[in-house]
Amino acid sequence: MKRFTLWKCAVAFATTMLVVHTDAAPPAGPEYRVGGFVLGCQAYTFHRFTAFEAIEKSWSETLG
Repeated sequence: MKRFTLWKCAVAFATTMLVVHTDAAPPAGPEYRVGGFVLGCQAYTFHRFTAFEAIEKSWSETLG
């Protein structure tokens, strides 16, 4: 019984590691880094605006 449980744990771990590894995002390029950190806006920050207004506001903050 212990051998079967160990086998299930090993298969679950291997599957998890495969999924995590294949879904990883590519690293951010240097053009997205500010002081060594990658910056971006969160969607909830602009939850009271339309999508176009949120894009305009985030773009103006980036350039301003």
